[in-house]
Amino acid sequence: MPQSTTADMRRNFTSRGFTAYSRSSVSLQRGDILLKSGHVELYIGNNQCVGAHNNYDGKSGDSSGREIQVRTRGTGCYACKDYTTVLRYTGPFRLVCLTIKQPNLW
Repeated sequence: MPQSTTADMRRNFTSRGFTAYSRSSVSLQRGDILLKSGHVELYIGNNQCVGAHNNYDGKSGDSSGREIQVRTRGTGCYACKDYTTVLRYTGPFRLVCLTIKQPNLW
């Protein structure tokens, strides 16, 4: 897949089995991708999203261990609260979501 930005993410994902919905037309499901201009979050269920929120050290990736966080919707995460588009996989292949229990790293 060519490099993508949030500006062309909707087009790239809908051409690969995802369907785009407006915020008001669906209830969130685990695995939904939430889009807002310039930011993306992943809805993981239980009213929580995961996303890259701050770049503390200017390096790529989560080099500080504090840049990618799980947050409750509406608490410091503007994309979780103000997203405009939901991308949901509706393609021909079945996706399996796993719950992985691990220590709280944040």
